[in-house]
Amino acid sequence: MNSYELELKSKNISDNVDLFIQTKMQGEEVQLPILCSFSKSIIDIPVRHSDFALLKCIFDLNFWLEYCNKYDKTQNIVVCPGCNKKIITTEFGVDYKLYHALEAFKLFKEQYKRMNPNKYIESNELFYKASYSNPVYKFKVKDDKKALTFQKVTIPGTSAILGIQKRHLLINKEQIPQKKKINDDLAQTIEKLSQYLNRKLYRISKERQIFIRNLQKLIEFKKKEIRHIFNKSMRLISFGNKSLKNDFIFALKQISGVANRLKSLLIVYYVYYDVWHEYNLDYNQNPIDILEQQLCIKEFSEGKDHQLYIIGGVYTTDRYKQSSQFIRIQIPSDPYEKKQALIEILPNLPLEGYNFMGTGYNGKIYVFYGQKRKVVDGENINELLNNPYVYKKNRWEKLDILLENRFDGSFFVYQDPIFDKLVIFYGGISHYPNGIPNHLCEQQNKIQIFSCKEENLLGSIQKYFEPEFSKKPEEQYQKKVLCTPLFSCPYYGRNQLILSGEFLKKPLTEDYKMGKREIYTLDWENGIFRLNELFSLEPPQQILTIVNSGGKTFQPVQDFEGCVAYGNFYTIFHTQNENKQEQNLKTITKLLKIDLTNSQFRVYQYEDQDQSIQKSKELIEKFENRKNIIL
Repeated sequence: MNSYELELKSKNISDNVDLFIQTKMQGEEVQLPILCSFSKSIIDIPVRHSDFALLKCIFDLNFWLEYCNKYDKTQNIVVCPGCNKKIITTEFGVDYKLYHALEAFKLFKEQYKRMNPNKYIESNELFYKASYSNPVYKFKVKDDKKALTFQKVTIPGTSAILGIQKRHLLINKEQIPQKKKINDDLAQTIEKLSQYLNRKLYRISKERQIFIRNLQKLIEFKKKEIRHIFNKSMRLISFGNKSLKNDFIFALKQISGVANRLKSLLIVYYVYYDVWHEYNLDYNQNPIDILEQQLCIKEFSEGKDHQLYIIGGVYTTDRYKQSSQFIRIQIPSDPYEKKQALIEILPNLPLEGYNFMGTGYNGKIYVFYGQKRKVVDGENINELLNNPYVYKKNRWEKLDILLENRFDGSFFVYQDPIFDKLVIFYGGISHYPNGIPNHLCEQQNKIQIFSCKEENLLGSIQKYFEPEFSKKPEEQYQKKVLCTPLFSCPYYGRNQLILSGEFLKKPLTEDYKMGKREIYTLDWENGIFRLNELFSLEPPQQILTIVNSGGKTFQPVQDFEGCVAYGNFYTIFHTQNENKQEQNLKTITKLLKIDLTNSQFRVYQYEDQDQSIQKSKELIEKFENRKNIIL
């Protein structure tokens, strides 16, 4: 990056644009051109003169730098291609307010097109109403390209909410990439809150027949409180290497080995270090057969090898053949250490089966529930295995606790400050009639919570919790969500979880073919279960479940616990691309990162082990030898 480019980026001339509109155009809403005067294409980073004469005098940063290179750099004077006036190059800067609007426009256009496929978006200009406290950008939408009439749609995130400005006011002269990313995330979070608040006020206004302005007065105190929270959240953290943890997440993957025999790979990602590892799973020089729907439990502690336990499962070649296998895999806790995984065969679980639930705590392994499929007199019989076991002192013991009967239930493992570690069992289906698909069965929605520290279910008399559901018929879908959540993670406090259900809700219109996934919060302390409106603004579509979409298949994760770090929930999943010419499936490993503040879902590709280690070491070397500190 040359010195002049740095100088341009250090100057924010957004206020000059506002002043021009307010004084020269009486502050009215204006049509704002966003095409570069050189390239005639949409601007990426907008550059203007601080004292421009025409709104059309706007340029893309890269084209402007190329244009200035044609002139004598010692003179610092060029001719503006827009108004043909001689101007000084050092008086140019970036319109960061417009830059933020353009970035938001890029994101929102894709979403708007999906929701309104028959509408035409005019991408060459925006409408802008200049106001320091409430700048608003809108774009033009038509029924078709040649239509004369149009409507204006506000770009989310470009109007202020709760008195807090967006990214354009957070930028300073030394905008390092890390701070830019944090500012972007803050802007996205505030945008989510803005959308949520407007929808909520509008809904309450209609339901209770109250003017919106009266509702706004009622929440004024809360707005001030949230404004204070956001002001505090803008403080940056300076990372120190002593605060890094060696938490890991994992995924199992099958590939073709010698003589086309399938072999299993263990993919491990060290979250705090951004390091990937890949381990072959061999025992006595023979590949370990990793079965389907097995239970995987991870256990780690500082200074010791990480351990992964694999229990039970079903064979792919014979769906009626289940296993009671119990395997321990040891891998290095040091993300930079390279060595083979150590595999140990442990005493079998007393029951053969699959779909077990469980977790590990203080060297003990807990297993709950499970299913078994068999044939009796020519009929398929599905048996529920609800005997709880604990593995300690190198043997299995049966636990004396009463579990609610359930098929195909789900669970979540969570590190809790009071209960140390606990596992939460969700509902399943109350019965499993032969030949009837699971989603047509009656749903069972009781919740049980097992405290690993106490080795008992929470609750004094009733050892389960009944969650509260909406009484609206159109929202009965949420019972199925609780029955089979795809993932769960802590959200906004110790007792709340976010849940994303496996059942995709039917589309609201025939034109919209994608299914809708909803996200809910559960306060398991009092059993309240509600739709999370903030997260549901942009629900993740077809993710973390086996759904065919455009030749791709998303595979569910095996690491139910995942990892929470840097304000995000991390887990690994696979996609499968079918190659019709070669008639095979190619499995691609990906990292899923879910922002717990604004629900953004980001996907990252798997990286080569050596490259990720090298990149991580270069980054960690810049960390000081101390704990994290707040700047």
